[in-house]
Order: sequence, then C-alpha cells, then structure tokens
Amino acid sequence: MSKKLISLVLVLAITGMASAIQWIGAAQGSAAGDWNVAANWDSLRTPVASDAQVRLYLSSALGGNIYVDTAVSGGAKTQMATLGINTLEVRNGGTVSESGSWEMYNVTDTITIRDKGIINACTTSGSFKLASNTNGTSVNTDTVNVYGRLNVKGTGSSVLNITNDTRGTNVASIVGIVNIYLGGLVDVDNYNIGTYGSGTINISQGGVMKIKGDASAKVTADLAAGRITGYDKAVGSLGSEDIIVAGAYTWIPEPATIALLGMGSLMLLRRKR
Repeated sequence: MSKKLISLVLVLAITGMASAIQWIGAAQGSAAGDWNVAANWDSLRTPVASDAQVRLYLSSALGGNIYVDTAVSGGAKTQMATLGINTLEVRNGGTVSESGSWEMYNVTDTITIRDKGIINACTTSGSFKLASNTNGTSVNTDTVNVYGRLNVKGTGSSVLNITNDTRGTNVASIVGIVNIYLGGLVDVDNYNIGTYGSGTINISQGGVMKIKGDASAKVTADLAAGRITGYDKAVGSLGSEDIIVAGAYTWIPEPATIALLGMGSLMLLRRKR
C-alpha cells in the first residue's frame, strides 16, 4: 500500500471520528441501555468530545432508553430527536458534558437527572433547546426532570431555551417542561421561555434555579404569566450577582447577600448598646 493511500485512509478515519455518532442499541424498556457500551453506537465506540454530533435516538418507532452511570462526553452537539420515545437517565454518579448546543425536539423526549447526576451543557457556548422545532410533527412534548444538577453555562454565553424556536409548527402541541425537585439545581447563564408552544419551569419545595446577572424583570414576567411556578418570594439580586429563583420556603442567599445581612445585624447591635 502506498504512502499516499495510507495517508488518505488515516484522514478518512480521523474525519469519521469527528463526525456524527448515533445510538443504535437498547430499545425502549430494555435494561441494556448503558451509554458506555460501544456496541450501542453505530461506530462501535462510545462518543468523544471531538464528535460533531451525538444523536441519542433510534431511526425507528422504538426509540431509545439510555442511562449514564459515569462521566461521558456528549460531543460538540447532543441531540434527542425524531420518531420514537427517547429517554436519558443520568444516574447518581453520572455526568454528561458537551461543548455546544443540546437539542430536544420531535415526538416525546425525557431527561431525568437523578440525585448527584449532572449534565454540563453548552460548556463553551450555545443553547439547550427544549421543545424546539417540531418539523411538522403533530405531538412534541419534551421534559427535563432535575433531582441532581443541570448546568447550562459556558465560557461564552449559554442559554436555556424552552419553546423558543421560531421555526416551530403545530404550536398548540409543542410542550417543554423543566421540573426542579427537592435538592435539584438548574444553573444557567441565561434562559428564555418562548411562545412557540407551552413552556414551563416548575420548582418544587427545595428546588433551586440560578440565573447569572439580573434577570429579575424577566422572572417577574414569567411568574405572572405562569411560565414559572412553585415560587415563594425568593428572587434576589445584588448588582452582578446571580439571581436565585427557589421553590416554596427555600431561600439561599448569595455570599455577598449574607455578608450584607451580617453587617446590618452588627450595626443594629451597636445601636442598641
């Protein structure tokens, strides 16, 4: 074999490694849906950070049932889309990290992040798109259940977008839901709940959502419109500090807020003396 031919084969192999990788294993309901099993992927290897797209769906009506128990890569873009019901469960001790956008669209997709499970999405920049473009499908319900941690934070600007895709059709049937349960944390650079369907963030008692910067006006509007629920007087902002939206009876001040409260208490004590 000539050196030129060998070089071409190597280039093609490297190109293949950097392209798309698609889930082909474990139909819905199967117990064999481990992300870390190479045979569950069309390239017979698990995803790596250099993959342009990691597609978490089967090209059949069966859909995919996938779970993560360790630290894995979602490539430069992670997609849950097309045809059957697709589920991803990030279990205790599991972490999924990807650098660009995360997309959930078409039919029914569900992500469940268990206690101590983590998704690090859009770690450079991009959008976590929940219930985005339906491409003409009649039903589109995407749900993210957070008992652990969902981070949509990048070195640039990363955004959690819910029903925010202007290409959306059949708007009445597009539903995007984020449920933040006891102990769950959603930490984002920014977020948007659009009008191309029905989008909600539901925060249970003990659940917390953090938004970088002062998002108080947006949060207030979404509370009034019912797009954020489970709220109990727990929005706080201090200059460029994070704003925190917390579930009922849960309020976690930022460190700067705690410091100011402490200073205020000292001043009151001095006045009394």
